Amino acid sequence: MENFFKKYQYIIIGIFLIIPLAYLFIFKTEVKKELNEEPAINIQTQNTIEDFEKNARENPTFNNLIDLSVAYINNQMPEKSIEYLNKAIELNPNNAVAYNNLCVAFTLMKDYDKAIEAGTKAVELDPNFQLAKNNLAWAMEEKIKSTN
Repeated sequence: MENFFKKYQYIIIGIFLIIPLAYLFIFKTEVKKELNEEPAINIQTQNTIEDFEKNARENPTFNNLIDLSVAYINNQMPEKSIEYLNKAIELNPNNAVAYNNLCVAFTLMKDYDKAIEAGTKAVELDPNFQLAKNNLAWAMEEKIKSTN
């Protein structure tokens, strides 16, 4: 028996080390999966327009300005978004998202020429930006409808 253990001691030691490590790896992976799963009821606080305005006023970063403009657009106040989109474009003139949102705002305001101009700029900046292509097409369709 002693020869058996001597002959296979590294294998036996390896087994006793690998099994617990494998168990810990599997257990840790399962815990990570549980932590990354969305809860059944997702309770989030909604930012109000006032929250977005405060963020943009106190910290006028590109993202805060875009967030505020989207809040205005989503709340049927596209005319208020124009000022903040122009400020965002001043900060980052090569960002297609700002021009795309400007296209949406102008389309909602029925200023189709400016919408088409902004949408065209968004697509020029990012030819793969499908949402910008869709919004540009929407602005063009609305312009055609308005002339008929």
